[in-house]
Amino acid sequence: MSIARTTYVSTAEREALMARPVTLNGRPAAILGRLAPFAMIRTTDKAPAYIGEWAWATVRHVVENGGAFRL
Repeated sequence: MSIARTTYVSTAEREALMARPVTLNGRPAAILGRLAPFAMIRTTDKAPAYIGEWAWATVRHVVENGGAFRL
């Protein structure tokens, strides 16, 4: 794996990541911020929202390993 693969996430990759199901602290969530330098993960259920920011490379890693984000 090259360094470019581990640190750079293209816009197309970001769009693909945003389409994947994820959770935040065990609750359904969505990945937002395709054009932003950091991704925002936000819960999507009706309970009070949890929101966190992660680097796109981290988002890719978490999604590839089950999609379970934790604050």
